[in-house]
Amino acid sequence: MSFSTFIPDTRNVLHLITRLMAIGFAILAWRVAPLSFAQAVTETPRGVLAGWVQNTTTKQPVAGISVRLRRWRFEVEHSSLSTQTDMEGHFRFEGLDTDVHSLYRAEVEYQGVTFHSNFVSFEPGSTQVSITLNVYETTNVPETIHIKRFHFIILMRERGALSVLELYQFGNEGDRAFVGTTDNRGMRETVRMALPAGVQDLTLQSGTPGVDFIVRPDELVATAPLLPGEETYDVAFVYLVPYSTSSIVLDRRLYYDTTAVNGLLMDVGAEMRSDLLQFAGERTAQGQTFLQFIGQNLKAGQLLGITLDRLDEIRLAETPSGELASGAEMPQRTEHTLVLWTMLGLGGLMMALSMVYPAWQRRVSSPATRTQADAKEIEMECQRLLLTLARLDEAYQVGQLSESVYRRARAHHKAELARLWQQHPSTHHD
Repeated sequence: MSFSTFIPDTRNVLHLITRLMAIGFAILAWRVAPLSFAQAVTETPRGVLAGWVQNTTTKQPVAGISVRLRRWRFEVEHSSLSTQTDMEGHFRFEGLDTDVHSLYRAEVEYQGVTFHSNFVSFEPGSTQVSITLNVYETTNVPETIHIKRFHFIILMRERGALSVLELYQFGNEGDRAFVGTTDNRGMRETVRMALPAGVQDLTLQSGTPGVDFIVRPDELVATAPLLPGEETYDVAFVYLVPYSTSSIVLDRRLYYDTTAVNGLLMDVGAEMRSDLLQFAGERTAQGQTFLQFIGQNLKAGQLLGITLDRLDEIRLAETPSGELASGAEMPQRTEHTLVLWTMLGLGGLMMALSMVYPAWQRRVSSPATRTQADAKEIEMECQRLLLTLARLDEAYQVGQLSESVYRRARAHHKAELARLWQQHPSTHHD
């Protein structure tokens, strides 16, 4: 059997980047002081948002359901509007601000699940915008859930600790939204991802622990329903695994059928063994060699065994002073984690084939030559941060987060948002 077809090409890399970055709102301005909707620019006409609610499982319109229209201006969410659908599932909101700083999202509650439209805003000079809001019948049966792709990268940049980045791409082969089960606190639990023993400092690429995810010692559990589709839900995260011996076991159980696995191990002297993965050769990116391991068509319930040997023989990079880096000399774990997220955002999951990083780096370092597509990626990252802030507010208001956790998390995300807007002023709408 040939495994070569499972080595992703550059198009898959770019597709992956787009999917990870394209989450959330349209970007809002930062340098202009926030205004209320009552203070909207008088020169802009009032707009109409028309929509349609469709049950995609039954292919029928949803009549008489309450529709909530959420409204944002800059980073501030303002009071929502509500209406009901008519007999044909249509709804309409009038008198809306149409300036470039205002955006909207429609939501409905159906069978205990909140379904929402894409975020929309009015095009310059336009007073009409339309949306379709799809809802689904629900199921708690997981047989239709599968992992389309599972990627991981294992880095060794300091002695005594592994840095691991993982990405799951889930699909739902059914025609109903998978809603999983509910725990004794009323929190929904949908897809589960097993973690190897000894995981520390797990950091999510998107979402908030305790709200969007439940983090346990041996697994990560999502709370979001999975909509039908081939690749409808991505989960990416990084973590550290400390070690003190020459070998370490990173086994984990697969909860769902898995179409493809792609793993990369930094080649610094350690060796990797796995019964289910096959060595696919060496790959080089940015002067660093990686060992690639791939697998296909793994079944739910199988143990994906991964063992690293010869950890006591790894060759660490030298510092400018010529000394080897060690855990004591690299105390800033946050900075170390940010390196991993940079890799993810630049297509680092596919480093074996990546030519994306140097091109992206040149564009960021030279704003004058940045293309419209580059600016859009930055906007999408800001959208993700804005959505995270909104979810934090909601979780705190319903008592799911303590005040201290809420304040720290919100300050962190706001600081990151400010940093992006400050470093990339061309994304501001003046």
